[in-house]
Amino acid sequence: MSEKSMKIERDVRDVSEVREVEAIYPALLKQAYATPSLRQNILNTSMVSIYCDYSGHLAHDECGVACTLTCDGSVYVQGRREGYPYPGDSVYGELLAVIFSLENLLITLETHRPKFAIIYTDYSRIAKFLQQVHLSKHHYELIRERILAILAEVKVKYPDVAVHMKYIGSNRSSNRRNHALHHMAHLTARKLIGLYQKEMP
Repeated sequence: MSEKSMKIERDVRDVSEVREVEAIYPALLKQAYATPSLRQNILNTSMVSIYCDYSGHLAHDECGVACTLTCDGSVYVQGRREGYPYPGDSVYGELLAVIFSLENLLITLETHRPKFAIIYTDYSRIAKFLQQVHLSKHHYELIRERILAILAEVKVKYPDVAVHMKYIGSNRSSNRRNHALHHMAHLTARKLIGLYQKEMP
């Protein structure tokens, strides 16, 4: 495993908040490299892969959003707190994580030109959500507009980069349980709002 592939970066209000999480990343990176499909994603220079997650709690008016991004042989983990005006609405939280991932993709594309990018989300209905004519809640309409606006910006600025959204799978699936890159984002999101407990894959 090269030194380059071990690179970890954060974008949080207080870097000290993720130090405990950071301590387990080497084990998760080792697990990722031991998984052929994840290793391939890390080393694939024509693709950017982003695994996003959110963590929220009914008692908090903020949630944590985070993503693990693989690009050109490197792994980056980033996260931030977001205002969470709809506690308990996990769909809204997962969509905030999608927006955070898209924002990080835009930054990445300033210096890298992959052929395509894939954003993996916990939201199982992401494809239908983006295409559905009418949504059940007004704040879903607003957040979808933001997602579509960023996707349009990517298309205008980087027309040769195809962006795809995919559901990562249910908690019961082996793909999800053994997914070290998604687990990094999961732990970071939890730590940002004080919900972190030491979790090993």
